[in-house]
Amino acid sequence: MIPQFILPSNLQLKAHTIYPEPGVLCINTSACQKYSACPICRKRSNRIHSRYLRTLLDLPISGHLARVKLKARKYFCDNAVCPRKVFTERFDYEIRPYYRRMVRSNDLLVRMALELGGNTGAAISRYVETLSAHRLYCV
Repeated sequence: MIPQFILPSNLQLKAHTIYPEPGVLCINTSACQKYSACPICRKRSNRIHSRYLRTLLDLPISGHLARVKLKARKYFCDNAVCPRKVFTERFDYEIRPYYRRMVRSNDLLVRMALELGGNTGAAISRYVETLSAHRLYCV
């Protein structure tokens, strides 16, 4: 059983498996929203077009990076006058379009950079980004 506190409680995600890799905890999840709204016309849709895999970094867990592998969906837009015919699933909290990390993880990085300021903040944020990118894409 996967503890509920690992993923944000305000997200409609279902965690399937969690497994360790060197320095990283990988969490396989899927979205369990009943519908999603088109980003252009805001019409809700529940007709699924396809699925795709999205990888997001989250806050560290027990000193390990947390990588969330999210099986998200694409939907058909049923509004005949909308120029967008297919759109990706949208989430209200914690996951923004095109982001590669959860909002809470991004906020922590921003706060750390602002608090440290100047060259020290830039050096640490570059180190964290390099470390995150290496572990995210090279494993």
